[in-house]
Amino acid sequence: LGVINLETDTSKYSQVFKVSKSIPHPAYKSPNKWHDIALIKLNKKVEFTPFVRPACLDYEGEVIQDTAVATGWGYTDNNIDRGSQDLMKVELDIAERSQCDKV
Repeated sequence: LGVINLETDTSKYSQVFKVSKSIPHPAYKSPNKWHDIALIKLNKKVEFTPFVRPACLDYEGEVIQDTAVATGWGYTDNNIDRGSQDLMKVELDIAERSQCDKV
């Protein structure tokens, strides 16, 4: 956690953990990308810092903003064989649930 670059980050703010337990979404079936999410339990307690913060999740009835920010290390192009080593960030428009149900 707290890492910006997967190859070179040796920051005093980065924290390394092992996953002691993983619980995938019950509807996830590889290689399908739907429901591609899991809960993980780490082998030790996370220390919150300015670079490591909890993810606040939506709850039913909450007013959702028009946009959201997604971050991660992943593929930025279908024609490459390696994902980005630098943490990437993108702002996304939030779709209504009715729009998602049509997909």
